[in-house]
Amino acid sequence: VADMTLRFGALRVQTTVHWPQVNAVSLALVLSDELSPADPWLESSVVVGLVMASPGQIELAALYWLAEHSGEFGADRDRIVVAGGARAARLALAARDSGWPVLWRQLLVHPRFTAEQPMPTNLVGAPSAIVVCGERRDDGRRYSERLRAAGVRVREVDDDDRG
Repeated sequence: VADMTLRFGALRVQTTVHWPQVNAVSLALVLSDELSPADPWLESSVVVGLVMASPGQIELAALYWLAEHSGEFGADRDRIVVAGGARAARLALAARDSGWPVLWRQLLVHPRFTAEQPMPTNLVGAPSAIVVCGERRDDGRRYSERLRAAGVRVREVDDDDRG
């Protein structure tokens, strides 16, 4: 575990990096207000966690940084994951729209969309998803249905204890 400052031009973003093993399965950008870097869903990944609620452009810049520096973590640039809730879903779509990096998948844990941050509608071309859903208080099942309708491969996982 190491605290780092990611640099994007004049912008500086504080982050925490977790290396669980030398040859990690994937490299994950975790939006830490939504999912703990210690979450069991990420135990075989190098995890870069944004430690603040940040505007979308900062998150996308952090994703670019992660892709550019993936080799320094011993991770495969072709296996980048964004993880979290609704913010991670929007970041996956922003990466799709920018054309780089191409995400391996998105891990969405109990995503909750709000009036200020509504559920996205244009989901065609989104990366495959694992969506962890609870019985109540999250929008995971509805979002999974929208992803499937857009032709996105989705694995839905029940987690009624946390939902």
